Amino acid sequence: MLGAGGSARAVVNALARAGGRVTLANRTLSRARELAAAVNAKLGREAVRAASLEAADLEAALGTAEIIVNTTSLGMSPRVEEMPPVPSAALRPGQLVYDLIYNPLETRLLRTARAAGARAAHGAGMLAYQGALALELWTGKPAPAELMKQVILDRLRPEASGKVGEAS
Repeated sequence: MLGAGGSARAVVNALARAGGRVTLANRTLSRARELAAAVNAKLGREAVRAASLEAADLEAALGTAEIIVNTTSLGMSPRVEEMPPVPSAALRPGQLVYDLIYNPLETRLLRTARAAGARAAHGAGMLAYQGALALELWTGKPAPAELMKQVILDRLRPEASGKVGEAS
């Protein structure tokens, strides 16, 4: 996982609770270490380890990663040509690259991942389901999550269908 902010906290907790082993890479290594220690303490086991975004540290972590999750803002509009420092050589067929960014739907990271044969997915679904859960918590009524997702996709890419951005 790339990043150690609020989104990273939610995702790393979910992955670790589901039994995943997570390497958390962040620009500021101390933030990655703090988050890893907090999750590990909560779980009572070593599920998360910290790494930096330095090339050698990152390449070692990415070499065995089945899933790469970007929780940073690198590549978000308007700075769409930015990308986390993921070397193209670390991306491979069968791997899943999930970018929490949803604007643009197709980030440079996702284009690079697809070019390497990896499956790639954007964050519009996460945004929709997060909004749906919030709406349900506030109103006590079920939210139309799939409709919310479709509206997001329609707004971000008018030609979008319900399948855009899902892992392919």
